[in-house]
Amino acid sequence: FCYLDFSDVQNCRLVSTQWKQFIDEFVFEKHPDITNYYRWVDGSVDNARLFCGGEVRLVCSDVDFIYCAMKDGVIMVFDSQTFIFVKLLQETECFFWQIHAGRSVLVAITEVCVVIWSKESWKVVAKIKYWSKGEPFLHVENDLILVPGATKYVCRVLFYNKVDRSVSRIRDLVHR
Repeated sequence: FCYLDFSDVQNCRLVSTQWKQFIDEFVFEKHPDITNYYRWVDGSVDNARLFCGGEVRLVCSDVDFIYCAMKDGVIMVFDSQTFIFVKLLQETECFFWQIHAGRSVLVAITEVCVVIWSKESWKVVAKIKYWSKGEPFLHVENDLILVPGATKYVCRVLFYNKVDRSVSRIRDLVHR
């Protein structure tokens, strides 16, 4: 159960009374999302500071990592439990508008493109240009990614396939 997303665990509670009792007693408090939440809210302050060595523009996190997008166009990845530096993700001098972590990917949107890294290998799996005007939007849910499309009235829905390590376009949504 701990490998499932927390929303999936909540759906599993609806299967039967026995499943609900089992999940409530043995799974709920041990799920990584819950332990991470308690660690940030109620936990002891083992690590009060995270040193990034520069000016941080954006921060996001998931169960395993903390991502710090720096002003100089790099993303520093730290272990969320120990705060130990893991990896430096570099994009040629760019300005990150947003960064989001999905189940298997880290996604950043810059002034001209969307960059998608695999969290397994930390390699860029896709770099997609867009032509929308204004501040770009980004939303990542599990491995489903919503980014700007070819015009300012189009939202592109992408899916990262962890097995193939590929990104595919599911559809373009027109919103006028």
